[in-house]
Amino acid sequence: MVDCLPRLKVLRLNCCYGQVLAWLRPLMGLEFLQELAFINDADNHLDDDTQSGPSALVLVHGGSDEGLEGSSDTSDTIGPEDENADVEYELMPVHDAMNSDNEDEAILKPDHLGDFLAARASTLKRLRFEGSDLIGFRLFETFNNTRSSAEPVANSVPVLALKYLNLSNTTINHPRSVVEPLLRQCPGLEILDISRNFDPPWNKFQWSILHQYCLKLTSLNLGGITFIDNDQLIQVVHLCPGLSSLIAFQSNLLNSVLDAIVDVRVEGSSFVVDGSAQQPASFLELDVSWCTGITQDAIERVLQHLPTLKSIKFSWCQHVNLSVFRRHWSCIGLEELEAQGLEKPAIGDQAKNTAEYIMFERICRFQSLRRLVIGSDDVNVSVANGFDQLRGNRGGVDDQKQRHLARLEYLELVGNEECPMGVAELAVIADILPRLCRFHFGLGLVTPEMQAWLSSKRPDIQQDEQRIYF
Repeated sequence: MVDCLPRLKVLRLNCCYGQVLAWLRPLMGLEFLQELAFINDADNHLDDDTQSGPSALVLVHGGSDEGLEGSSDTSDTIGPEDENADVEYELMPVHDAMNSDNEDEAILKPDHLGDFLAARASTLKRLRFEGSDLIGFRLFETFNNTRSSAEPVANSVPVLALKYLNLSNTTINHPRSVVEPLLRQCPGLEILDISRNFDPPWNKFQWSILHQYCLKLTSLNLGGITFIDNDQLIQVVHLCPGLSSLIAFQSNLLNSVLDAIVDVRVEGSSFVVDGSAQQPASFLELDVSWCTGITQDAIERVLQHLPTLKSIKFSWCQHVNLSVFRRHWSCIGLEELEAQGLEKPAIGDQAKNTAEYIMFERICRFQSLRRLVIGSDDVNVSVANGFDQLRGNRGGVDDQKQRHLARLEYLELVGNEECPMGVAELAVIADILPRLCRFHFGLGLVTPEMQAWLSSKRPDIQQDEQRIYF
């Protein structure tokens, strides 16, 4: 492959469970390689049939190299005039036996991954190890992993040009064997995903590395991690001026991190980067769904003081209720909102009886909303009747609110069969959501008869009925 495709830019390997990394050595000859991916997540497979065959499957993609440096100048199309054109390949190789090397960390030897990264230090921009095993070796010979700090003992490891690193659901011996040495060599890293890492070795991850060596971070995915060092993460917020996205669903994230994100921008703090002052980047994305340490006060501060937000998700946060929709929202340009599983305010609260109305009234103000996920077992009435308010006083559709929701493409509602949606609600959905292409709802919320009715009115809408567990 290396001989036939010397200008290969993107190489993705799916279903490579148990694959050893020794075969990486030949890839050092791919001088133009910009992305390498090992993907062992079934969700990333093209279809179920590709997993059953024992032989390798090679897929050629003719798509563009969008996001890869130099693609606009060097990318070619395959044809008789140029047989050496740039090609993107995705391989699903044969499954090998699992390499369960559990040697003591102090005697681990370097493997070919470190050599490969060093050889492609200046060209490789994206590296993905989703669901992979990075065990039984340490990354670089020049890092003495018997030291707690894993500091380099020589200067032979080059700086890596990586901008994107995905280590989601990755098995490791210890963070200082592979992960920490890798991050130390990535000063230009912008996007880091270490989500879904539940194994105990990850509990020893040194969070201070992020704000010491990765000061150009723009996006951080910590979803599912329950060992976040919130104090160190606050330092990342204060020292990484480009940080604009934090995904931390189902984690131990605390209010203090959200407060830091707001404070940095409200106070107008400036960062010194390469000797010059730099303002913090506009914050665009926040996901704190299922976070028990997040309260309504912190969410309200975010909504009030971060007008640049494009996506916010706080579904199933037990300390947040529907009264959050009564507060001031400065982020009127929202494109994605997930606020599922929120309860009504406590009994006696004056807002209790109008909570559903206020929620839908707020939603109807977003002119750029593309994805909406709402509802819970406590607000079935709002799910069934909330869209009725979109109609004008004479029963027609309110033109202004129709314009505001005209861009909605995905709608997800949860409820139960005790309060199903009727023609009135589905008619509003069919009439005022011209771009809606997917409607996802809880079991029993839309009867088969109503599903058929909606299909007759809007055959372009894909309907998905699925039980959503509370």
